[in-house]
Amino acid sequence: MGSSMGGLLSFYLVTNHPDVFGACGCISSHFVLSEAWAARFASGDETAGGADDTPYIIRDIENGLTVPDGVRYWFDYGTEGLDAEYHEPHLAVREWLLQQGLSEGADFVIKPYEGANHNEASWRERLDDPLTFLFDSPGGEGDN
Repeated sequence: MGSSMGGLLSFYLVTNHPDVFGACGCISSHFVLSEAWAARFASGDETAGGADDTPYIIRDIENGLTVPDGVRYWFDYGTEGLDAEYHEPHLAVREWLLQQGLSEGADFVIKPYEGANHNEASWRERLDDPLTFLFDSPGGEGDN
């Protein structure tokens, strides 16, 4: 489980190492990360250009990324601050997960939190939701 870049790491660890990790909590995952975003961040210049602006997650999906059998994903994001940029990439991730045959609510959750920002206080306020999802059984019976 991780937030922001830690959410990205959690996602990629589960997706690429399902033999070790079977589920992840991705809180305010920075799915907007791209070559262009990294270049702007590194240079401190918001107008820096020339690099590909396509988020890595979108490129990975377009290049055939697949979901391993039996994994579960929790994704969330707020609607304020940096998190306000996360809606569109999460829509693409949702569509990809559905195309991979996952069931929303059982295999994955993508939940926006109205008014939540990209910070520890916001993440703390909603921590019970991903923990409940991740530590409940996939069918919701609660026998874990």
